[in-house]
Amino acid sequence: MEIARDFDADIYLIGHTHELLGFRKIKLVNDGDGMRGKKLIFALTGSFLKTYLLNSHSYGEASLYPPPKTGIVSILIDAERKDLYVIE
Repeated sequence: MEIARDFDADIYLIGHTHELLGFRKIKLVNDGDGMRGKKLIFALTGSFLKTYLLNSHSYGEASLYPPPKTGIVSILIDAERKDLYVIE
């Protein structure tokens, strides 16, 4: 969420963390006609790295990382309603 302080966007995606997480936040903005709530999406994009499998020795196991949640996030943009959704 720190990146949203310096850059203006509706969707912020971060990779490389091997974590899967998505959420929506409302930010107050002044659009010239007054204050309104702007919907923002923040997401860690996920991974398909599987650890702790039989006969497998990944770097995640060697570093004793917890097993990650695998998969991706999906972003739904509803242009008609001017709405954003995130699904893990």
